[in-house]
Amino acid sequence: MCCNFGDSNEDPSSHPLPSSEKMYGVLKKLDDDLCMTLRQRFNLQGLLPGINFVNVYKISWIKLFGTKYSKSGVIVVDITGEPAYPVFGEIVCIWSIHDFVYFDVQLFHTECFDYKHQAYRVTTIGSEKNKKAVYSYDSLVDFNVFHCKKDKHGQQYVPVKYDLRAIIEHAEGQNPLH
Repeated sequence: MCCNFGDSNEDPSSHPLPSSEKMYGVLKKLDDDLCMTLRQRFNLQGLLPGINFVNVYKISWIKLFGTKYSKSGVIVVDITGEPAYPVFGEIVCIWSIHDFVYFDVQLFHTECFDYKHQAYRVTTIGSEKNKKAVYSYDSLVDFNVFHCKKDKHGQQYVPVKYDLRAIIEHAEGQNPLH
């Protein structure tokens, strides 16, 4: 069925999945000074070495493979700790650099999984050095977007749609199917 696109030319771009692979919101091209500042940040993290920043855009939102990413969305950018917990980041800005997608995120420290709320309890990382970071779309641990919620006591939680332990185990090489 997937091969039969119903198109007489059998053009893959007419299939619903590849045709909606990437959709952009408002694009704003960065000027030379902002490109240089961003290049310096990327150099500090070892991202895109040797790539000249000439086609750099700030994106209001982007839809990748059906998932819409926008400012204030929360994504899983890493795994850390013992026991292993996801590292969440709130999207501050989205960059398109030579058609690569990068997220500028405000990092959270994951304290624990709260079974009562079925959510991860998080706190904003206070250290200026570790407060913000840049992650590529390809390096995300999970490609879903979550949202941070606060309870009446001011505690922050990231409710999840499903158990992230299976993803964490797979990323750490503990998947029994391998």
